Amino acid sequence: MGANALNILVIDDQKHDYRLVARALTKSNKACKVSWAKRGEEALGQLKEKLFDVAVLDYNLPGMDGLETLQKIRAMSQELPTIFITGSGDEQTAVRALKLGANDYLVKDSTGTYLDYLPTVVHSTYRQLQEKKLRQKVSDALKERDERLRATIASMDDLVFVIDKNGDFMSYYQPPGKNPLSATPEFFLGQSYHQILPPHVSKLIDDAMEQAWNSNEPQQFEYALESIRETYWFSAKLTLRKDRHNQFNGATIVVRDITEIKQAAELLRTYNTELERRVQERTLELTKANERLQELDRLKTKLIDDLTHELRTPITNFKLYLDLMYRNKDKSKFEQYHEVLVAHTNRLEQLIEDIVKYSQIPAGRGAFSTVHINRLAAQVIAWHQPQTQLAGVQLTLITDAENAICWGNEQQLITMITNLVKNAVNYTPQGSVTVHTSSDTTNIFIEVTDTGIGIAEEELDLIFDRFYRGKKVGQLTIPGSGIGLALTKEIVLEHHGSIRVESQLGKGTTFYVSLPRADMIDTGLFPANGHETGAVVQANGRSHHPGNGTAAQPSTD
Repeated sequence: MGANALNILVIDDQKHDYRLVARALTKSNKACKVSWAKRGEEALGQLKEKLFDVAVLDYNLPGMDGLETLQKIRAMSQELPTIFITGSGDEQTAVRALKLGANDYLVKDSTGTYLDYLPTVVHSTYRQLQEKKLRQKVSDALKERDERLRATIASMDDLVFVIDKNGDFMSYYQPPGKNPLSATPEFFLGQSYHQILPPHVSKLIDDAMEQAWNSNEPQQFEYALESIRETYWFSAKLTLRKDRHNQFNGATIVVRDITEIKQAAELLRTYNTELERRVQERTLELTKANERLQELDRLKTKLIDDLTHELRTPITNFKLYLDLMYRNKDKSKFEQYHEVLVAHTNRLEQLIEDIVKYSQIPAGRGAFSTVHINRLAAQVIAWHQPQTQLAGVQLTLITDAENAICWGNEQQLITMITNLVKNAVNYTPQGSVTVHTSSDTTNIFIEVTDTGIGIAEEELDLIFDRFYRGKKVGQLTIPGSGIGLALTKEIVLEHHGSIRVESQLGKGTTFYVSLPRADMIDTGLFPANGHETGAVVQANGRSHHPGNGTAAQPSTD
């Protein structure tokens, strides 16, 4: 019977419904032969006596219902495609049928629309089964071929084949001690190697024969054979056979399995490659570590030089004025000398204190927790109000930030705000200093603005360096160690933030600090070295926070 001439069994207790189904199937394909069973028991009896290609099963049956009948059919034949037809809207029944082994289902409707789809579903289900059988047949054939190849390979040391002048296998020799049942390649005999062997191996034999004829010497070559599970490698040696008249009479081919050798070589190559990669990685790591050590040594040398220079100045002045006090008998000058000594003592004390604070930052000392920036800013402002009032400078706090909470070290953040405020007050002979806090959804912004002497443009890139004090500052009697802004920068970086400055000579300076909000950052990153987290310090820039007209958002370029 042709592929489209299907034997179909319709199982339905209603003769009218059976006729509708049969008409729909034969109308679609006149070669279909449709049989009828009114009950489940009757259908099982027909299945025992006759082979069917497809079964169409209704749910509502007298006696055994459709689901029970389906179970019985599956017990008899796992391969019979079965289309389950259920009443309108009964999707749960259809799902149960699929779980019991139905191949597909249709929902019966009062208009008979399901009959339009039935022929397509029947033929599609039958075709899928045939394709499945074909795939299984091909898979079984491949497995059989693979097992035969594996048996031959597993049994051989050196396998010797003799071929005649036409390329047909004449005989073979197998070393003793091997299992002849699992290793005898009798399917080779009497057939050409062009028919038996893969094209790439046949081509190698052809080339070896030609080269052996031209050189009159044996030829060696290697080839691979693919199986379902793995790749096998072989080494072959081909020697021409000649008769007593020196005429070509065929060839002898000695084949040896070298799969383990190839695998060992590949493993060794992989190991060497991995070893070389690791050596390169370690070399790179050592190179970077050496460069880092050299950089640390350079920084250490620079730090010692800077400290020596900064400490030498007050010590020299101590010696000078102490000597003047000893030599000068005019007591009226003692008060002046005393003031100078006190000023240098204070500078030396501030320098030592700043150095200690600066040295603690890279070590990540101190616990991190939630910190309310507005509260810290208010504390710092309150601490400096007496000093600014005496100096005639107006110190103001403006808070536009709600819930300005960051994750950080409270003492470090107090030091950072204090340094900025103290710096602004020291360099503002008259006028005002304003601390302004604001925020957006991801950051908290702190601006410290003064109307003081300002910073020259060429010095903006230097003010965050250790011990740097501007040229104009050096000409004034303003106390300072030159570490405050460097310490401030390190604290900002330690908190994954950024800092920048804008200034004009004679008009004032504004420092902009940005810190991530506590709810926007992984607290597991803290404490960490800000230099390694991608935080940015920008000496100058013009990007502004869009949330209001005064707060500026530092650039992260």
